[in-house]
Amino acid sequence: MPRVCVNHPDNFCYICSQLIIKSQRRNLTPLVKNCFFNYFGFPVRNLDKTWTPSVCCAQCVSLLTSWAKGSPHMPFAVPMIWSEQKDHVSDCYFCQTSIKGINHTSRHTVNYPNFQSAQRPIPHSDDLPVPQTPVNTDDVIDEENVSENSDSDLTFEPSTSNTAPHFVNQNDLNDLVRNLDLSKRLAELLASRFHDWNLLEKNTRISVYRKRHTHNMGCSMSLKIHFLPFHLDFFPQNLGAISDEHGERFHQDISNMEKRYQGKWSPNMLADYCWTLKRDVPDAKYSRKS
Repeated sequence: MPRVCVNHPDNFCYICSQLIIKSQRRNLTPLVKNCFFNYFGFPVRNLDKTWTPSVCCAQCVSLLTSWAKGSPHMPFAVPMIWSEQKDHVSDCYFCQTSIKGINHTSRHTVNYPNFQSAQRPIPHSDDLPVPQTPVNTDDVIDEENVSENSDSDLTFEPSTSNTAPHFVNQNDLNDLVRNLDLSKRLAELLASRFHDWNLLEKNTRISVYRKRHTHNMGCSMSLKIHFLPFHLDFFPQNLGAISDEHGERFHQDISNMEKRYQGKWSPNMLADYCWTLKRDVPDAKYSRKS
């Protein structure tokens, strides 16, 4: 997935997947990794991946180290299972979890999704009992920087650990143009600015928007040139001025229509012009249908 997630992965705990307030963020030290392996039965993995958090919360650290000394245990038997996302819309935990404006007192209101790439922890049950405390606890020591509870009410501050620039590829650029609903001229202007600022990947093309109507319409010509010779087969000869070239009346009609659509291609544009043709029959008679 080339696009950067809305929220940085390190804003969430690797173990429980919940939002971490800045004051509660802890590193996955060798001690924590050892307790994690003894409790869950498998090691900490994929910390070098961009789709996995590399930190944990103070509460998980406290519960794991306390369990190793015979004190309270973790509330779940299976931790958060992380895997690479398919996309940012339907399978991205970091994009679909809304954390804007959340602080220490309101973090319990966050709604956490459950995706194939981010499977939520499974609580203990009869089939998943609490594991036995390891026999050798000599290596289990207190970490002075761990505080299970904090009275601070600081507003959440997103992590800034990922400072590497993101280069825009063709898919990213197409998504941005589509989301902003840009015309061909503005889309090419935006792509040119990215190119001047060296923000595009090597194979990203900026001239592709110049001919995008070819893919949309199935022809490499403007709407007025394409439609003019074909409307004669479908409408009566008395529908108005007809010419094999750009007649003045036709040109003005299309010009007004392009202004109304602000230079953007739309299937409704063709339908609007067809309606003007049908409407321009002075001798037509209509009767109301019951």
